[in-house]
Amino acid sequence: TAILGYSCLVSAGGDLAGSEFSALNRLSQGYDMTAVTNQQGNNNIATINQSGGHSLGAISQNGGHNSALLNQNGFNNRAALTQYGRDNNASVSQSGTDNTVYLVQAGIANDADITQNGFDNTAVVINRGRNNLTQINQTGTNRSAGVVQNSAGMAIRITQN
Repeated sequence: TAILGYSCLVSAGGDLAGSEFSALNRLSQGYDMTAVTNQQGNNNIATINQSGGHSLGAISQNGGHNSALLNQNGFNNRAALTQYGRDNNASVSQSGTDNTVYLVQAGIANDADITQNGFDNTAVVINRGRNNLTQINQTGTNRSAGVVQNSAGMAIRITQN
């Protein structure tokens, strides 16, 4: 919802006209920003907050009981989150310029938390199993991280300063 042109918040859960689909385009504080969410399962929650400019968001959750939070503050930040399974939690916070995140959780009960502060940081996470934990904290310039977890019960924590 946009209030007086400030803040971009997408929150969808429960039944939205029988399809649980919602999309937002160009609602933000700043300029030239896009936020999109697509939810097909039951009891999914997606929240996108954007401020700054030239940022993109995107959240797609196909299973049920997934929760995703995307906070973007700055310029030219990109993010894409998809959670195909159920009971997955994702949190992404971007502050700065030219930060990129890709996040895919295809399994059950995976948890991912990514924080990017600075410039030109990249993080890629794929959790395909169940009960996996991924935490990435990037502060500074030109930080990169990539995580793939195909099994169950794994945990990866990355801090880049």
